[in-house]
Amino acid sequence: MEIAVWLIAAVVACGWQGANLWVNRLIGDQHLPEDSERYGGQSWAAPALKKWPQWLLEDKPSPTARLAFTTWNYWTKDDTLLESGLLGPVRIIPTSVGEIKVH
Repeated sequence: MEIAVWLIAAVVACGWQGANLWVNRLIGDQHLPEDSERYGGQSWAAPALKKWPQWLLEDKPSPTARLAFTTWNYWTKDDTLLESGLLGPVRIIPTSVGEIKVH
């Protein structure tokens, strides 16, 4: 079996998940509809929150599927995402030897 196939099976078996920077999550959420009232226009106050959204006060998820919430929008949907995830060489160091069944 090729090493690439074994690695994919091992990653799936271990339940690997990637990581993202908070700023990238906030930029990504800017592509979704707004879920709170904010001051309009393009002035310095444009991203400021007007009032706490009801869904947040009721401890419910955002109605627009945003995953993050801030009282000030520091980024826009057009901002460049920062490098994130695995940045550099990855070393897999086995701590035990076992069999991985591939279905």
